[in-house]
Amino acid sequence: MTARVLSIDASNVTSGGVHTNLRELLARADNSSFQRLVVFCGSDQESLFPIVPKNVNLFFDPKLSAIRSHNIEHNGALSTLFGLWRINRWRQKVLPHRIRECGATTHFAPNTLLPRSLPTHVDTVVASHNMLPFDRKEAARYGLGLQRIRLFMLRWYQTDSLRRARRIIFLSEYAKQIIASSTGIDLETTPNTVVHNGADLDWLSPCPHRIEIRACSYQNHAPFNLVYVSNYEPYKHHIKLIQAVDLLRRTRKVDIRLHCAGWGNAKTLQRITRLIGKLDLQGVINIHGFLMSEELLALYQLADLFVFPSSCENCPTILAEAMAIGLPIACSDMEPMREITGGCAEYFDPTNHY
Repeated sequence: MTARVLSIDASNVTSGGVHTNLRELLARADNSSFQRLVVFCGSDQESLFPIVPKNVNLFFDPKLSAIRSHNIEHNGALSTLFGLWRINRWRQKVLPHRIRECGATTHFAPNTLLPRSLPTHVDTVVASHNMLPFDRKEAARYGLGLQRIRLFMLRWYQTDSLRRARRIIFLSEYAKQIIASSTGIDLETTPNTVVHNGADLDWLSPCPHRIEIRACSYQNHAPFNLVYVSNYEPYKHHIKLIQAVDLLRRTRKVDIRLHCAGWGNAKTLQRITRLIGKLDLQGVINIHGFLMSEELLALYQLADLFVFPSSCENCPTILAEAMAIGLPIACSDMEPMREITGGCAEYFDPTNHY
């Protein structure tokens, strides 16, 4: 009987939901129906997967390692675009040979991207994590530039892969409908399923019970802390959120503080920094970079309210974490936020700070 071998393309995995899902999948691989799992990645990614059972083989491809090393050293917009093309070229030219060599019976692309030439006996499964390339309105927030070209390239690459995949994993019903409509996938003939992101309960602990206090009394009680954990991108609406905090402080005389954490889009961070200075909100708006688990948990524990004003999401893990902790949530009234929170939040228009 032929051994069942699962190959996994981790070439683009760095952080976020894709990394979390893959890390948890590998940590539990000893319960898999596959006899062996082979993960193709760069040598710089070893620390991303600290716990792997004996049936998991991390294959550090030398050509991929060289490409990723070059991308890390040259991280400008044009270099990022060229790096995307180089990794996709590796995926098309080198990865098919690696998949044949390991004897894979199934190939999984957690980043949606498939090589074009695979043996017919190899089953293909893709997970669709990225909504932004398929949302033209949100992509337009980046203007006409290299980032927009990158999104166009991702849309083209992912559409091609989704149409060729034998099985598809979507992260929300909303994403399933939008992406199927954008790519022309026939959901009746292509096996597919929806698997929502969850929260890692191993490191989360419930926040202290929040005593309900009327907003007007907070000025004499303690600062009211808002926490927003998300990347600094145009569609995340940090600017509108900061303007809303400033408006509430001026009109309601409430001592509201905002704590933000995440990776940064350089132009968006510059706009945020200029706005904080213009409104004289230093010390009121606290901008953090990427936080490790312990630091992030401390930030969650500080929160009186978790806010999430994003207007383009697939299935935000961060919302699941906030709910798992037990934080009160105010989030965007756009899908899939209502689908994920199931009505257990207050909703608002993220494009209007009034």
